[in-house]
Amino acid sequence: VGRSIIGGRFDCRVTDEIERHGRKAILPRIKGRAWITGTHQIMRDPRDPWPEGYRVADTWPVSR
Repeated sequence: VGRSIIGGRFDCRVTDEIERHGRKAILPRIKGRAWITGTHQIMRDPRDPWPEGYRVADTWPVSR
């Protein structure tokens, strides 16, 4: 059970463990109520040098 500071509640369970595209994953079951309080539109500039996104791990070496 997940609870918020204002009393909201979500019941969460893992219903199954699966593998997708060679990676382990779960199938969650989430029950609760929510309200939309706003929306956001993300736009991409066609001149963006990283249209697929950027992660720090793309440039920093992985520590071992």
